Amino acid sequence: MEFIKTKGIEFDNIYNLTDIQYEIISKRINNNTNIEDLLNKKLNLTKDLHKLKDLDKGGKLLKEHIDKNSKILIVSDYDSDGINSAIVLEYFFKAVLKYSNIDVFINRRKHGNGFNKYLTEDIIEYNPDLIITSDHGSSDNDSFKLIKDKITTDIILTDHHIIPKDNYPNSVDIFINNQREDSEYSKEVSGCFIAFLLTIETYIEIYGKLDIHKFYEIIPNVAISTISDVMSLLEPINRKIVNLGINIVNSGKFEKWKIFNKIFDIHNFITNKNIGWNIAPVINTGNRVDEEQKVFDIMSELNTDVFIDKLPKLLELNKLRKKETRRIMSKMKDKPLEYSNCVIIDSKYNINGIIANNLANKHNKPTICFSVNDDIMHGSGRSAKNINLHKVISDINNETDMVIKYGGHYGAVGLTISKDNYDKFIKLFDKYVKLNNVEEDKSYPYDIDLPNNMISYTLLEEINHIGPYGKNFEEPLFRSKFKITKVLTYDNFAKLYLKNSDGNLIMGMYYYNGEIGSDINNKLVNNIIIDTLYTLDTNAYISNTAISLNIKRIRI
Repeated sequence: MEFIKTKGIEFDNIYNLTDIQYEIISKRINNNTNIEDLLNKKLNLTKDLHKLKDLDKGGKLLKEHIDKNSKILIVSDYDSDGINSAIVLEYFFKAVLKYSNIDVFINRRKHGNGFNKYLTEDIIEYNPDLIITSDHGSSDNDSFKLIKDKITTDIILTDHHIIPKDNYPNSVDIFINNQREDSEYSKEVSGCFIAFLLTIETYIEIYGKLDIHKFYEIIPNVAISTISDVMSLLEPINRKIVNLGINIVNSGKFEKWKIFNKIFDIHNFITNKNIGWNIAPVINTGNRVDEEQKVFDIMSELNTDVFIDKLPKLLELNKLRKKETRRIMSKMKDKPLEYSNCVIIDSKYNINGIIANNLANKHNKPTICFSVNDDIMHGSGRSAKNINLHKVISDINNETDMVIKYGGHYGAVGLTISKDNYDKFIKLFDKYVKLNNVEEDKSYPYDIDLPNNMISYTLLEEINHIGPYGKNFEEPLFRSKFKITKVLTYDNFAKLYLKNSDGNLIMGMYYYNGEIGSDINNKLVNNIIIDTLYTLDTNAYISNTAISLNIKRIRI
């Protein structure tokens, strides 16, 4: 195991960056990065609206229906991005415009992705004048064609997923998707962000100019979707929306957001980590435990007192999800193939994605977790080793017709196959993971060599000032050596008490996976010197908060 310090891209430091800030940024940018835009935290939503193809047409059509008091139906996906999209759209109508002739359908995961037959039948029966999709629909032209044949309605499709070339949604009236080849808007924004931009465009169409403060209560929802859907934080617009969303949450202006500090016992400000680890999973609980509509109803509640009263029901659902995940993982006896892993679980809850993610991290192999519904298998996949999982499934689809339906992103996919094709599928999956694999590098890159007595709150504030951190703008990885004074070992992690060169103690948490972690764990004893790669964190207990290390790699 070799630790290698990465090299950065030089740029003119005209932004008053400290040496550490400069080094961090230099190792995350590329030659096309607009550094000034990257560091500028001021959000300007209007300057690039014209780059999102047909957004202007969507705003005009939506205004026409509002003027006619049309019966409008929002139809959204069931995950965190989809539910946040629906919350943003409904808030726009009910809270901003005071428009009441509107309803929301949240898809149910057990019925399948996109506009499945159950959702399509419900829409036809509802018979709206206008349908607005959010975070799905780009692969569902056949369903839209059927809807158009059965009822008279307009359809505005908003989405951010990859568009199938052989099933382009020509049947909708307005198609707003940043993945369109003729769209110049960023390809790295969430489905909720696209729906949010439709509300912004429509507001300008109605009132002539934007009053962004009208949207402040739902901007945190856009930030949550950006984090939970793992959008690039090298993309300036994502950094700005996440920063503003977090600032709004921490401003204390909205009781609805203040309550999350109390619920999760967050002693300081809510951060993007808290959103990713605490808030987003609660919103995502609905599709895990077959309560998508209930989660939406609670999270979209405009009356703060009613929201606070209902929230414990949502937290109970999240506890059920966690309990079931632990049960499934404790019974798991998977046998990964050489390059990949596929498993089948039996659960009344939809936790496939969580299980796939856990196993992908455990074995460092792309993993798909399937559940069986009659003769159909629904799978959720998570990637590893930076393999393009969407391309892997696309390659399989090009070779055979066994994939009934699929969609997703680079690192996560959802798919449906026939139960009879499972054995053939797992072999093809392993084959194409191998073909899309790159030779694994046994070295571990890091950012900065740090004297161990320089770890402090001041340093943490210094690096957080140029955040947020996430996909493509990862937290800085430091390298230091420490002496172990105490070791506490648990099932999947070790708690290390470390001494720096000044004799001060620092706590480090080392979460390990598979054979590497277990091997290191057996060698962690008192009074040895360890070479570590780590990120900085805080550890809160009751009213005390201390600096801690999130240790990624250890050499002895």
